[in-house]
Amino acid sequence: GIILETDRMLSLPDYRSEERAFELIIQLAGRVGRHLPGGRVVLMTQNPKDKIFEEIQSYDMEHFFERTSRERLELFYPPHRKITLLSLWSRKESIILETCQQALFERSPLPGVLIQGPVAAPVARAKGEFHYQFLIRAENITGIHQALDRASLLFGGVKGLSINWSVDPPDLF
Repeated sequence: GIILETDRMLSLPDYRSEERAFELIIQLAGRVGRHLPGGRVVLMTQNPKDKIFEEIQSYDMEHFFERTSRERLELFYPPHRKITLLSLWSRKESIILETCQQALFERSPLPGVLIQGPVAAPVARAKGEFHYQFLIRAENITGIHQALDRASLLFGGVKGLSINWSVDPPDLF
């Protein structure tokens, strides 16, 4: 089996990209070994010394889990923390940018909550609407609720602006 886009899989803007790549490559290796005695998996990468490749080569799932779990804890990601992807849409980009600028000016810290953004979404424009996102990370669901209450107050009544969110989304796209 051959995987040509290994680096691309690992560089997706998603905290689970390594997990998905690891799972896919291990699954491919299992299938190749089962169907082709002496079969091999070839990965194309610019970073062959990356830790994940050592873990894949040695089938070291325990080390992979421990390392990624530790990284997620340090970076405020699940399963140790709660995250929410807050999305804003509008036909006029200026509505989003002006509202976000005002929100940033008025934003005071919430204890145990990290808010990143706004940034243009990976698909920044679709069906005539502009799309921006905030990533909210919190120690617990109470912090998420506080941040979403604040977001509802700041963005909820703005004409021409749609808002939605996903708590612990399966991906960050």
